[in-house]
Amino acid sequence: MEVFEKVGTREFSAILKLDASVILKEGDRELTSVTLNSALPALAEQNDGPAILDSTIADLLRALIREYSRVI
Repeated sequence: MEVFEKVGTREFSAILKLDASVILKEGDRELTSVTLNSALPALAEQNDGPAILDSTIADLLRALIREYSRVI
């Protein structure tokens, strides 16, 4: 899954990989990579379907972009 978020004039993307790692990019430049903890399986169990889970994960990735863009 990949989400895009524009913060001011900057454009970021966050990519969730199958191993539950997230790559945060600004344009083509990789800024950071993190691995999610066991929260991801717990989210899957609490939601009734893939669409709801995808939406929740997308919201999480967008929040990561917004928080990271404030730091850099």
